[in-house]
Amino acid sequence: MTEEERYFALCTLIQYYRIKAARSSAGALTLEALAIAFGIERKFLSNFLGGLSRDKRETAAHHSDDIQKVREGLRKWFDERGRQGLPGLIERAASLVLDHEESDRIDNIFHRLADTRPESINTFNKAFPGVYDIWRYAAHEVATYRPVPNTDGTRNYWVAHAALQIFPADPGHPYPRFEIRFRSSKRGTGRDFNTTFGEIAIIQRHLYFIGREDGTSYPLVVVARYNARHNTDFRGFVIRSNHNSSSLFAARVMFVKNNTAESINDIDKDLYIELDKNIADKIKGFEEEILNTVDHEGHGGLIL
Repeated sequence: MTEEERYFALCTLIQYYRIKAARSSAGALTLEALAIAFGIERKFLSNFLGGLSRDKRETAAHHSDDIQKVREGLRKWFDERGRQGLPGLIERAASLVLDHEESDRIDNIFHRLADTRPESINTFNKAFPGVYDIWRYAAHEVATYRPVPNTDGTRNYWVAHAALQIFPADPGHPYPRFEIRFRSSKRGTGRDFNTTFGEIAIIQRHLYFIGREDGTSYPLVVVARYNARHNTDFRGFVIRSNHNSSSLFAARVMFVKNNTAESINDIDKDLYIELDKNIADKIKGFEEEILNTVDHEGHGGLIL
């Protein structure tokens, strides 16, 4: 959406507001009265509606607070009266300026889609907070970018064991928080943990874990299946930066509830990367869930 479109849409809504308000009151809604209603200066409103600025974008930049007051005033007015039966032009103008004026921002996309109803958050808070083991096949062996070869010609894969702790949403904050820890090398190297902090958005039947890694600010996105009645284990995708290269990678992951741990600190010593043959018993119940097979009926793509 261009600045000119924003400008035109906002002016259209203001004029529509003036006409509708005038019909429900004793007289016409003057610019003075309108400026008072919005809490802005009359001169700015007059110039804005009259298009007297030589550069509308400059006007918007210097009066962003005033424009926001106008938007909030109009949004409240329309919300109180509902939007049923609005003329098409007004409906489109309202959609452009009041609902989606910052639709290019990722956080707004999630905020509009996320289920933040108190009953939904309460259901999540009862079922999901706690500590989980995370299992996934590692992207590659560091030296060769390939699985480890066995003597019989087969391949042996690295399996990463990480940890997740989900914290319930605090009162007044609709997004539960999470912390993920893992080591990017094998056990015994003494390397510090890689720790990611973030928030969880509930969107339809999926959980979106969105965070960034402490120290590096690498982004992390996990999309997982959401079923409040089945929370002892669930699977998902992880997309994150590869510490051993400059690339991103995606993998399937499995989350398994750790009922013996009260905190993520309780399983720090167990977080490592190991060969799958050495932990076969630990992953045999869900090995198929984390295999990154991409061929599906002739089409490539991992399936959640």
